[in-house]
Amino acid sequence: MPLYILAPILIALFGLMAGVFLIFLFASEDFNFLSIFYMTGLGLRIFLSFLFYFISFVFYSDTRPGYLLPMDGWLYSEQGWQICKLAEKAIAVTKENFLFNPNIYFIGHKALSGNITSYDFFASHVYSIFDYNPLSLFFIGSVASALAALFVYFIAKELFSKNVARIAVIFAFFWPSFILWSTQNLKEPMIILFVAILLWSIFYIRKFPSPLFLILPSI
Repeated sequence: MPLYILAPILIALFGLMAGVFLIFLFASEDFNFLSIFYMTGLGLRIFLSFLFYFISFVFYSDTRPGYLLPMDGWLYSEQGWQICKLAEKAIAVTKENFLFNPNIYFIGHKALSGNITSYDFFASHVYSIFDYNPLSLFFIGSVASALAALFVYFIAKELFSKNVARIAVIFAFFWPSFILWSTQNLKEPMIILFVAILLWSIFYIRKFPSPLFLILPSI
């Protein structure tokens, strides 16, 4: 099976195993509750990601790709793919030179969105590893969102109690806008995940000083 087809499956499996591992490591006393909600929340995101991917990249692919829904996800994917293809030709793309370098050709001789972001470069790295399949990016956002919800539980448990953490994680898993923005290949789920890891590592280090949790905030 080609890697670009296998990649979304591997990403989803990684998300499942990573979540279960984190629950076992840091919340084993609430393993059954968290496992059920984590698998449900992740499964819902994976399903909606596939649905939005199909609508944006398959159903509308020949006419108006990505235009049925907010089109940022489509732009990130296409710009990431173009950066990847340019890199294969040894043409470096930076935020500064994409408008002025004549060797860099996007649609209309500039980036599709008129701008290049760090997430475009992240998408290009994903494509350079797994080859072109936007579903991989969709699933990465879904996994990041589900893991971020877990860290909301960890943070709430450190600050308050297990019961408060349970309520917080239910909201985090099933808040409609969080689900929406984590299933359309957007950068927000990863940003929220990194912020949640940062906050949790700061709170956790108070109880369990460790070089690992000194490194995480610095990153």
